[in-house]
Amino acid sequence: MTTTPTAPDGDEPLGLRERNRQERLARILSAAEQLFAERGFDQVTTREIAHAARVGEATLFRYVPNKSDLLLLVIGSKQDVLLDRLEQADDRTEAQAPPSPPAQWFLDRITEIYRARIHYYVADPVNVAQYVTAGLQFGSTLGPKSTFAGDRVIARVQRILAAGQQSGALRDDVDALLVARNVNGTYIHEVLRSPARNLTISATWDRLAERLDVMLRPLITEHGRLGPQPIQEKIEQ
Repeated sequence: MTTTPTAPDGDEPLGLRERNRQERLARILSAAEQLFAERGFDQVTTREIAHAARVGEATLFRYVPNKSDLLLLVIGSKQDVLLDRLEQADDRTEAQAPPSPPAQWFLDRITEIYRARIHYYVADPVNVAQYVTAGLQFGSTLGPKSTFAGDRVIARVQRILAAGQQSGALRDDVDALLVARNVNGTYIHEVLRSPARNLTISATWDRLAERLDVMLRPLITEHGRLGPQPIQEKIEQ
């Protein structure tokens, strides 16, 4: 006979306790996202978030140490959804690869990934920039999560570049991983410098696109310039 493991001292069964914990966290994130969007980060208190989530304020602080980390957790969860969508869209594009795709087909896939990331940034520049910064700060509780998000994108871009190199469309005398890291580093730099230098946020993609073109276009081989130009699937914004 199989029994559900129980916690010490007659507490809830461990499986039920974990489900309840996940449910409370989901309510907290949903309430925080809604209140931040409606009234702004500075005008919302943790007490109000806890009330909207139907938990005590002390319970809220068992999940996050402060309101700032709660904001970043909300941003991180939304970014995870974005990255899932980007990877799924690129998987579909990859599955529909034309015969002997030209170099531009590979580069367009990278462009679409970063175009969507910038679209996400432009929609909420202050909070997204804070989340990116968290990944660069030693000791940040959300640093590893932010860093992992960047690593996911780097791995995808490396995969695209390696496939282009294998096909002969892109130069194979450069390290695909290093290029992918440089591309992501350029994205981070553009996200952080735009508000710092009072640059037009809505034009962030134009600036990043120019920089990516300078980095990626020299990778195209003569062989990669040949072949039909396929229609690249556009990621729904």
